[in-house]
Amino acid sequence: MINRLIITFCLVLSIIGKGSGQEGQSEARLLLNKGLDSLNAGYYEAAGGLLAKAMASFQQSNQKDTTLEIELAMALGEVNIEMRDYVAAMGWYQKAVAAVSTQHPIDTALLRDAYDGRSWAYSKMYKPLQSIRDLEKVYAIDTALHGSISRDAANTLMNMGLDYYKAGYFFDAEDVMLEALKNKKKVSEPNAVDFNRIYNNLGIVYRKMGDLERALIYAKKALEIKLENYPPRHPSVAKYYMNIGTVLTEMGQSREAVPYLEENLAILKETFPSKNLNITSAKGELANVLADAGRYEEAIQLHLESLETEKTLVEESNPYHIAGYFNLAQIYLENSKPQLALDIIKKVEKLEEEATYFPFHKKVKTQLLKAEILDSLGRIGEAKSVFERQLESIAGTKDFFSKGARGAFNSFQEKELVVQLLEGYAGQLGSNPKEKENQWKALDLAVELLEAIRKGYASNESARYLDDSSQNIYAAAVKAAFELGKDSGNEYFFQQVLQLADKARGNRLKKVLRQQQAVRIAGIPTILQDSLAQLKLW
Repeated sequence: MINRLIITFCLVLSIIGKGSGQEGQSEARLLLNKGLDSLNAGYYEAAGGLLAKAMASFQQSNQKDTTLEIELAMALGEVNIEMRDYVAAMGWYQKAVAAVSTQHPIDTALLRDAYDGRSWAYSKMYKPLQSIRDLEKVYAIDTALHGSISRDAANTLMNMGLDYYKAGYFFDAEDVMLEALKNKKKVSEPNAVDFNRIYNNLGIVYRKMGDLERALIYAKKALEIKLENYPPRHPSVAKYYMNIGTVLTEMGQSREAVPYLEENLAILKETFPSKNLNITSAKGELANVLADAGRYEEAIQLHLESLETEKTLVEESNPYHIAGYFNLAQIYLENSKPQLALDIIKKVEKLEEEATYFPFHKKVKTQLLKAEILDSLGRIGEAKSVFERQLESIAGTKDFFSKGARGAFNSFQEKELVVQLLEGYAGQLGSNPKEKENQWKALDLAVELLEAIRKGYASNESARYLDDSSQNIYAAAVKAAFELGKDSGNEYFFQQVLQLADKARGNRLKKVLRQQQAVRIAGIPTILQDSLAQLKLW
């Protein structure tokens, strides 16, 4: 799509010859307003064309209006975000920030909007920490202009909270969002439309933290307030139905979730043109939930429809479009069609290489899914090699169990990815009795990284969050240590069981410990049984 906009832009530059001076500025302003109208109505391609013409007209004029240039750049940034071309969007927002910085005097309000737009692009490109840095500048301007207790300041805090969430700092995200909510209550009516977004985002954070009951309460509260302030078929209402459906799906209630996702799609179909990325996205979300509910054929058909439409709206190597193929591969695998899944995941790999920009963590997730597919096809050795190649690429060494290699796993995102890789790798090793010790090493390293991640959630000692996936890893590590202790009689492994049990203390861990009947019969040292009993895990 960015190429199409560039072509349009160049054609206009070659045709326009008379839009100079004040006339060119006026024409650019008129086209900007028309482009914004199309953007707000969801006609993104038309908006992009109008805004490209506006920028061409502006650049042909002799009188330079820096404010108009900044407004055009920010509008082009927004339309590219809506078209999921985040690299192009970043370029326009960078241009806006640079242009406003040359003003004398600087228009502080415009500078605020330019930083805000750039933070949005960073966030969409999975660079939340860079986004937070820009939002800190936005917040400083908000407080200077309006004080810390203001709608603008509260909205900026809320956006900052979302980026903390994306960076994996869930407790910090919760703290910042609750601060935004507290500030908002001081400047708005209790059921003002401002609140629905904060409640919605808090629901998203609680969902990630595993507190699904609270997440559902906030998601429903957000929809309730939205419906009090907007018509029931307004397009902005749609995503609130989607979020409720997402929470219900994670609660294991996929059948109950389907009507919410169907309502989300129905509202968008009433609002936007048939070829629109909001609609293709809604179809993809519904397809994923239908698959969770076991309705695979409907899910596959919906994904194929969505992908076919997207091809006419974005380049095939667009990360947003690639994600659709990834989800389709997952559904084929779940529907016991691993060969079709493998064909699709190979296409995903090819498109990732062609993409101008593709997030590293998503590339690793592609490889995780590929390994799972190969495993289901009985190609165990190939699956193991996929895990090893990914671990080597991150650690920078084949000996990724070594203490030295562990220092390579620096960022939160990398640690989280390595944990997923190690969990899958341990699963592969577990099928081979000769690999038991390496299986333990993989799980031991996964637990070590989980501990580092938990410390990063917040700066205080109350950050004790362990989701179901993490509990599974602790439980697998306990089981591996038990079995090695039983086979070798080595006291070290029994001590590891105690340490792991003390760190986790989760329901899944209790279940694993109570299932170790073979170990109990073989005779666990009395001190170990007593210690587990004291931890209330035996």
